[in-house]
Amino acid sequence: MTQQKHKTNLSQSTLKTLSAYANKDECGAKIVFDSLAPSEPSEAQLLGLYFEYMATGAKTREGKVPMPPRNKAAKGEELGDIPAEFRRMKEQAVLYRELIKEIGFVHATDKDGKKLIGYRIAVPYEDREIDGIMDNVYIATKDIPIVNYEKEHVVTKIIKTGEKVILDVKSTSLLMDKYDKYGWHPNSLPERDLTTLQPTMYKWLWRQQHNEDIHFMWAVFSTKPDLGISFMYADTDEQRFDDLEKQYIPNAMPLLKKLDEGVLKPYPEYNRCKKCDYIGECKFAAKIPSIWNIAY
Repeated sequence: MTQQKHKTNLSQSTLKTLSAYANKDECGAKIVFDSLAPSEPSEAQLLGLYFEYMATGAKTREGKVPMPPRNKAAKGEELGDIPAEFRRMKEQAVLYRELIKEIGFVHATDKDGKKLIGYRIAVPYEDREIDGIMDNVYIATKDIPIVNYEKEHVVTKIIKTGEKVILDVKSTSLLMDKYDKYGWHPNSLPERDLTTLQPTMYKWLWRQQHNEDIHFMWAVFSTKPDLGISFMYADTDEQRFDDLEKQYIPNAMPLLKKLDEGVLKPYPEYNRCKKCDYIGECKFAAKIPSIWNIAY
């Protein structure tokens, strides 16, 4: 594969991908292909981007406005309607804006008065940067209680008036799913190290840049007709920051350099390969399933 001509920064998504690769849960060939020619967002990804834009005005990393696909136009019409799931997320975006006001958040601004939407922080590390793009940074206009999931009358934290919060907007078909690895349920999230890497890394970046702590929350909106919503607060143990600095980042950096050289080891596996966008051009792709020995 062609060698990279640039030094890749370590974002939270790249850190999660390389951490999964280290456990052989991601294929090195696919990671390299993605870095050479990033594919267009899948429909699920586009749905998330569209929702974020409608909710907060956040554009893509490339500064583009995410446009929804269109159904086939009826006779006599120039454009078809947008699909049902995109219409649902348009409704969810309206509700998001209403809830943010009701909860008591207003956007934080920079010194020029610009709202902190899609706010990027980059910290130098060795010969490159560790960076993150934060969906929204808000300021609490009143004390905001954080409660225990199973005992909602028990207040566990309070975001005090004037404190800042990073709020990451998510859309999912797996809201309140305990068992899927991509599910969003308060009881299973603490066990999902790769999911919780994001708040750990973003809080760490904020500390490095601003020399202060910040809160982190997810606003998770269902893409299903039930239009479910959950707000979740990331209560990060200090040990997680130590793990990030001493384990995750140092382990990822050598892999990041290999990625720049295009030499990450492939881990072909039939069920993963058959869903991969690059199966037609990847010489490592598994075209038939392995036959596993079961000794008993």
